Amino acid sequence: MPFNIGSRLSWVSPTPGRHYYELRDGDNTVASLEWKDPRGPAAEGMAGERRILFTREGFFFHHTVISEADTGFRIAAFEYYGGDKGTLTFSDGYRLKWKFEGIPESKWFFTTDKGGELLCFMVPKPKKGTAIGIVAEVEVLRQVDERSIVLLATIGWYNIHGILSMA
Repeated sequence: MPFNIGSRLSWVSPTPGRHYYELRDGDNTVASLEWKDPRGPAAEGMAGERRILFTREGFFFHHTVISEADTGFRIAAFEYYGGDKGTLTFSDGYRLKWKFEGIPESKWFFTTDKGGELLCFMVPKPKKGTAIGIVAEVEVLRQVDERSIVLLATIGWYNIHGILSMA
């Protein structure tokens, strides 16, 4: 199931009150992310078939390590420079930027070093009376392989959840 430019995925909260989220492509769950302690930064997720861990150090300008749960292999590290920017550096040295555009809607983007936008994360206002709430939507803005899109969508939601939890 390749994701084309313009494809939209949804992060949903299938169980309100629990810090567990699923990334869905229509009815298919392609990733998940869960915080074991809702007050803490440590999370575990599935990005496709890959089980990943998030560990964070610091508070405002934090550093997050994303690693494979089974092997401990460091996939990437995210340096957070505040609500509007950061850098994601993969183990092979490839870097992506993180930016925020908050007016008039809350949108976050992963971009290339040259500013080319890859993914856009949009956080809609909650709708009352829905059993399963969409907490964020992810739009594919540039053709990237499916595995990378799912991984980036998971890392992006981890970042946004942390930002919104501090608000």
